[in-house]
Amino acid sequence: MQGQLPHDLYARNRALMGRTWKDPGKATDYDLTAPLNKGSFAHAYTFQSVIAEARFDGNQLAEVKLHPVEMGYGDKLTTSGVPRVVSDEATAREILQQVSDQTAKFGLPALDIRFSDVTGVIVPAQSR
Repeated sequence: MQGQLPHDLYARNRALMGRTWKDPGKATDYDLTAPLNKGSFAHAYTFQSVIAEARFDGNQLAEVKLHPVEMGYGDKLTTSGVPRVVSDEATAREILQQVSDQTAKFGLPALDIRFSDVTGVIVPAQSR
């Protein structure tokens, strides 16, 4: 179920392979992706996102609705990665808070997200 990995992925992770395997030259594609996935995919937030729905008034952005989704962290392979709209308010708020936090982390203007059940609503300053 895994395609062949490019050589440069091995080259960039030579140190990891040396720390992880006694004989890195015999490591398989899975041997490399397992520790990489553990660091990247071992968190629920990797399987969370939003669907943005933008509404315009003429040519001006009037509102953005953010619909939180989760994609089955910890689910079996056949359902993991399948997006589902979040129906739990606590989980929705957690996902929307991550969006806000990541926006700030990149030095972008703060998002004023207002909540309506499990949906976040952003109204641009010019529309208020």
